[in-house]
Amino acid sequence: MICELCGEFSDRRYKVRIEGSVLEVCESCTSLGVKMPESGFKSKSLPKLEEAETDFLVEGFGQAIKRARDQRQWHQRELAQKLNEKESIISKIETGKFEPDAKLARKLEKLLGIKLIE
Repeated sequence: MICELCGEFSDRRYKVRIEGSVLEVCESCTSLGVKMPESGFKSKSLPKLEEAETDFLVEGFGQAIKRARDQRQWHQRELAQKLNEKESIISKIETGKFEPDAKLARKLEKLLGIKLIE
């Protein structure tokens, strides 16, 4: 096994808190932090990644967003502020250079009153 701090191979690793981070280290690196109790440590699992969400968007989603924004006479900056996103993201979405994730697509649907998710 490899020490996460020094990179040395060792037969046994210890969980140690060093400056707020919990690392699995070799015995010689345990002095650099506070050793965690073996039974009391619970590793947090990473959130599961959602499957690729590229086929949920309707065809021509960028033009639909631009049309709906233009109908409301909003600039990209205004739409971005309402969504709490960067203006550059709105520009890239409208030109088709960026596909919004499901969360942003739902926010756009609700705000603009259009259908983006199939």
